[in-house]
Amino acid sequence: MGNDVRSKAELLADFCGLLAFAEEIRSVDERTWDKPMAPGKWTLKEVVGHLLLWDQYFYEAAVGKIAEGKPLMLKHLDFDAFNARAAQYGRDQSAEKLVEELVL
Repeated sequence: MGNDVRSKAELLADFCGLLAFAEEIRSVDERTWDKPMAPGKWTLKEVVGHLLLWDQYFYEAAVGKIAEGKPLMLKHLDFDAFNARAAQYGRDQSAEKLVEELVL
């Protein structure tokens, strides 16, 4: 295996870090969730929506299929359109719902 392959322990540590992040942002007030993180940047809601939809995509397109022994199908994905939908998804949700989905 090459150096770019991560161990299960490293991956689990990353997932634990994501849970800690979710717990940390749980207490952030709604106005902060809707405010750009910097001028011209996404809001916290948009960033979390982005994480959620990409995770869902990777699970459905790859991880779930591998676990079920199904073949993977390569298809072109319009990243800009996907990211725009993910950002809109984040904007449309409450902060509480986004955190709950992140933890699940």
